This record gives sequence, structure tokens and C-alpha cells, in this order.
Amino acid sequence: KWVGNASTNLIGTISSVATVSAQFGSNVVYIAQKISAGAPAIITLQSEASVLAPRANTKVIALVKDKNGSPVPGVVVKFTTIKDTSSDGSLSQPTAVTDSTGRATVIYTAGSAQTLGGGVEIQASSASATSPQPVYSPNLLLTVSIV
Repeated sequence: KWVGNASTNLIGTISSVATVSAQFGSNVVYIAQKISAGAPAIITLQSEASVLAPRANTKVIALVKDKNGSPVPGVVVKFTTIKDTSSDGSLSQPTAVTDSTGRATVIYTAGSAQTLGGGVEIQASSASATSPQPVYSPNLLLTVSIV
């Protein structure tokens, strides 16, 4: 008969599954324990296309990682159109939740008008995550043009 309690803190640098073993005399117990990613620290933004025809669409993907570079699943990402000179462009939804790879995806549909380079600017935010430095722009820049 085993009597008592044991506890430990698992600290990892990557999100994974750890096997924890405990030995009591000649008995050994193995337990699989999920190690979760840390808090959101870094967010990057990309799209499938950077130049769109009027009324065309593209996936806008935010990647959220913790301070160790591990993807953070289950986090709400807010997408905001900062600037859109294509007239009436739109995002499919204002928020999305990151999947198991730390990616949150929405669809941007271009408006009817063409823009100059970078005429559409989209921002993504999640908790205290920030864009890595140096970076040209922390926001996603798209162009609407006849391609």
C-alpha cells in the first residue's frame, strides 16, 4: 500500500508530451504528461497572396508562439483592418482561435477599387504577443490591382 503525496513542476522549452516516472522501492510508475506552450509572446502575420485582383480573396494567417518559439494553441486572435483604400474590402470574421500549430486564419476579400502598393493594412493581436524585431511592418500589407 502506498501512502503519501508527491508533486513536481514540469518546465519545458517546447510544447510536447513528457513521460514522468516515479519509483517506490521496486515499483515504477510511468505517466504521460502534456507540457503546454507558454503564454503568447510573439505574433507574425502572413497571407497566401500579397497582390489581389479586385473582389478576390486570400487567407490571412496569424502565427502565435510563446517566448521559446513553441506554437500556442487555443488563443483568440483579433484581426483588424487598419487601412483599406480598395473601397469596401472585408475580413470574414473579426477573431479566430489558433489551432494546434498556433495558426489562426481569416479570409480577406478585396474591395472593388485598385490600390497603390500596401493600400490594405491588416493587424493581428493576441494577449501580450508582439511582432518580432526587426520587421518591415508589424502589420500585413496587401495591394489590390488588376493582375
